[in-house]
Amino acid sequence: MFGQILDLVKNQLGGNPEVVSTIPNDKVDAVCNEVAAHINDGLKKPCGGTKRNRRVVIFTYR
Repeated sequence: MFGQILDLVKNQLGGNPEVVSTIPNDKVDAVCNEVAAHINDGLKKPCGGTKRNRRVVIFTYR
């Protein structure tokens, strides 16, 4: 599942040149991995039993 999330993050980031241009070329993979890891970790946590519901949203700016 992590691989699928990572692919989605890379596709979303790659489709936003104004965002990717702010990240140094040698750091793009690390940023994608970090974002994917946070999403993956968030999906593993149960939603119930907390005071606030957590949602994962990937924004696309055009």
